[in-house]
Amino acid sequence: FAEDCMDAEKYVKQLQPGQVLILENVRFYSDEGSKKESERMVMAKKIASYGDYFVSDAFGTAHRNSATMTGIPKVLGHGAGGYLMSREICSFVDILKEPKRPMVAIVGGAKVSDKILLLEHMLAHIDVLIIGGAMAYTFLCTQGYNIGISFHQAGQSFTDKYGEKRNIDKLAATLLEHAEKKGVKVGLPVDHICHTKCEFTKEPLTTDDANVPDGYMALDIGPKTIEYYCSLIQGCQTAIWNGPMGVFEIDTYSKGTFA
Repeated sequence: FAEDCMDAEKYVKQLQPGQVLILENVRFYSDEGSKKESERMVMAKKIASYGDYFVSDAFGTAHRNSATMTGIPKVLGHGAGGYLMSREICSFVDILKEPKRPMVAIVGGAKVSDKILLLEHMLAHIDVLIIGGAMAYTFLCTQGYNIGISFHQAGQSFTDKYGEKRNIDKLAATLLEHAEKKGVKVGLPVDHICHTKCEFTKEPLTTDDANVPDGYMALDIGPKTIEYYCSLIQGCQTAIWNGPMGVFEIDTYSKGTFA
């Protein structure tokens, strides 16, 4: 194990046939996700120097323009998908080609910017869209709900892969409009499990509705939302699920994800 992925040459040189070297988590390094390509490429060139071939099995982060996802294959001049990547892609192709209807997409996670364009594309293939996790708070905020101090990206923008600046509020509103026109039912949280900090507590606050009190952050979907989402899922024949409904790593906020 190399504690610093930017200084692992000595470990690479010590490797024997059949051995594997694990590098420190690249997300701990600012250059990994830097908005400046020059900074990403510094990291990419260093890590690329440790090997000859690049194989990625990180399906969940394959969309990111980062030092390791796009930088390393650019340096090496090639890149390949692993067996897990292949299974994930083949599964999506099979499901989207001839799904049993109705089909629901359950999407969670933190950043709308990571998934909003994918969601827009999926509207043509699904019948129900369930949104959870911190993504939901951006949608609720743009609809006028109070979200307290919950993580969100409302009022922000990002640059897409074509270099175009995209306004997240506008994209969220457009997604909901397109969903309505296509007849896609969109489920957003109707209550939340909250706390003043993202930490364990035996006494979290459960809201009465979709609004989050000032000074509180929503960290999981509430019991009404769980019941609502379960009813939507039970009415479908096919489901695609990507991302948690809350901070499931902390037991207090794991119920929504595992319901």
